[in-house]
Amino acid sequence: MSSSLVSNNRSHHENTFIRLGSSSPVTQLQIKKSGIRPSFYNKWPQTSCGFPELDKALGGGIPIGSLFILLEDEPTTIYQSILDVFMAQGIAHRHTVGLACSDKDPTQVLRNIPKRRTGTRTTAKETTTETFTNLKIAWRYAQSSKGQIQEATTPDIVSGPAYSHSFDLTEPEDAKQLEKALISCFGDDCWSYDSMLDHMKQHILHSEERGFMSRLIIRSFASSFWEEATYEQLVQFLLLFRRIIRKSTQGCVAMISVSKLSLQKFPSLQAALFHLGDVVLELDSCQGRGTRELGLGNFHAVASIRKLPRIGSFNTFRPLCSTFVLKRKRRSIEWQVAHSSPEEDNEHTRSFETGKSFDF
Repeated sequence: MSSSLVSNNRSHHENTFIRLGSSSPVTQLQIKKSGIRPSFYNKWPQTSCGFPELDKALGGGIPIGSLFILLEDEPTTIYQSILDVFMAQGIAHRHTVGLACSDKDPTQVLRNIPKRRTGTRTTAKETTTETFTNLKIAWRYAQSSKGQIQEATTPDIVSGPAYSHSFDLTEPEDAKQLEKALISCFGDDCWSYDSMLDHMKQHILHSEERGFMSRLIIRSFASSFWEEATYEQLVQFLLLFRRIIRKSTQGCVAMISVSKLSLQKFPSLQAALFHLGDVVLELDSCQGRGTRELGLGNFHAVASIRKLPRIGSFNTFRPLCSTFVLKRKRRSIEWQVAHSSPEEDNEHTRSFETGKSFDF
């Protein structure tokens, strides 16, 4: 890997930020903790995941201190795009980014961070009031009472700096922008869970020293690319990982993707993920065949929110819809509220009302 792209730290027990394209000391950024706003429902601080539609369904965004579990889908790579956008949104807000992956060279993953589109920023008010208004609802009966979406899910929040951005998946982020980002990587030549946990701890400490919020990403957790571990060791890692996220004094959110092969290898792991994760989003493309056989039309995958965040509140926010159909376009991922197709009324059609079980 060329040193002009990434100057990576090879030590596994001493984590320093990578300054992409430069070895000079990290320059303090003037804007700190941008991209954070209080929840309308419980005033708990939250941040955008990078997809306004998903933010809306989560009650406005991901609560600070949350562990977000992303259940991967095979054979599609939509989950990778979701992780990339999550990182890109953090960089846009000048959050620090801690990336751990073993399936690819971390520096190669950084090359896929998408570029922010200019002139398409979304303010806090625009995110909460216009996202679902402008969201297209599939199928010709969208104007019927059954297909309509009310705007009452997430009330207005005062406008302010950009909260959510739009990104171009075909164009990587500019090198100059990445040079300003505070990024650390793990997984280039060590795949131990203990070392990864230590790396993440050090990342958060360095972020706190500089007064920045952290975003942590672990790709394909518990996969064969990481070191061999028992179920008990994986659960212990998750417990400690969530603890350091919660204790961050400057704010931290984390997103972990987990493959279905890993869930098959560790049958009890899914229950642990649902218990320890604050948000659980499941992707399913029916082995790459798309959603047509589910009676949902011609989309690439279904995204179902299996667990909603409860941080800062005893009451769980209940969105009008917690299931989306996704279409991977050339430049973006299109999110639409899931509706059964009237043209495909067959035995595979399921109910997608909020709160109903979604079992494949």
